[in-house]
Amino acid sequence: MMRVCFVSLCALAAILVGSVQAQYSRDIVIGTDAPLRCSWQYLGDENLIKSVKWYRNGKRLRTNPRYEYTEEGLNYTLTIMGVKKSDKGTYQCTPKTTVDMNIADATFTVRVVKASLPNPPSASELILAEGQTGQINCNYAMAKEAYGLELIWTINQENLLDDGRVSEDSETTYTLDTDDSGRDFLTLTNLDTAAAGQYECNYHYPDGQVFTMSFDITVNEREARPDVQRDVTFKEDFRTGALICDLSSLQDSTIEGFYWEVNGSRIQEDDEKFQITENGFQRKLTVTSVNKNDQGVYRCVAEMQYNPIAVRFNVAVVASRKHLDFTPWTPFSICDLEGNKYRFRTCTVEACIRTYGYVYEVGKEACEDDIVQ
Repeated sequence: MMRVCFVSLCALAAILVGSVQAQYSRDIVIGTDAPLRCSWQYLGDENLIKSVKWYRNGKRLRTNPRYEYTEEGLNYTLTIMGVKKSDKGTYQCTPKTTVDMNIADATFTVRVVKASLPNPPSASELILAEGQTGQINCNYAMAKEAYGLELIWTINQENLLDDGRVSEDSETTYTLDTDDSGRDFLTLTNLDTAAAGQYECNYHYPDGQVFTMSFDITVNEREARPDVQRDVTFKEDFRTGALICDLSSLQDSTIEGFYWEVNGSRIQEDDEKFQITENGFQRKLTVTSVNKNDQGVYRCVAEMQYNPIAVRFNVAVVASRKHLDFTPWTPFSICDLEGNKYRFRTCTVEACIRTYGYVYEVGKEACEDDIVQ
């Protein structure tokens, strides 16, 4: 007997010689196509066979959408499409010749069985993070092709959604692909924590059996970046203080929002204490009427998809030093109407000359020296 592989099984091919009847048996897997072939190649002349009749359990087979009859030269084949349990039995091919000669026929005993599945492998573990792209694959190409298996991907024993998401609770999307070798791929994009769970590739056999490979996927929350910290000093004497955030490093990312805060409280744009401006990727916060109550922790916060990115300003305020620049009433008080002298600022050389009665040409340098000292 010659055996020729066809899809999921080998064709039962009876090469008949003389008038000796041949008998063959074969196990056929449910759901597969079963080709049974009789060959009279030894005759050498295909015109010697007028026709071939097929029988099952002694009854002639008639037209049936599940039966396919083909002939090629002296080879005659009956293919049973999508074998069912009820197809088991004894099949016989009987030729009718154009001359008076005795040609052997053949019988095939067909047993219908379930496919023999391998033991599934242990579940694979995969740890991913929010925002990442992950990929898993199943290699069951030979059996899938041989038995015409249907592949269904699931998460936690639920089918993936038709809209491209893995589940109702997740915004993670998926794509399916098969490479040239028949390996099946599931790619997960824009992962979120709700996409964690057990993923399975389920290969469904025509006989109802399912071969499954499992993947336990963990999706960790993306860790927030620590604040970039800067120490800044404001001075009461300068009256205002400014903080600047440069967001140019985020220009290729999606910034969903931005705000300033002080000591954990968000600063409102209509707060007269602060002026908020922006120039391109720069954000500026100006603090007006600076005083010791303005010291604390300021943050400029860029709201991103998963976690915010912030710059932390540790602001200290230096109290006014103006009171150190005043002395009790002196002859210099002619420069100040409030009884104090604002040294180096309100007094002038001309006032010094008038006070001491120096001759301008001679006394100017002396007054200047007094003021500087």
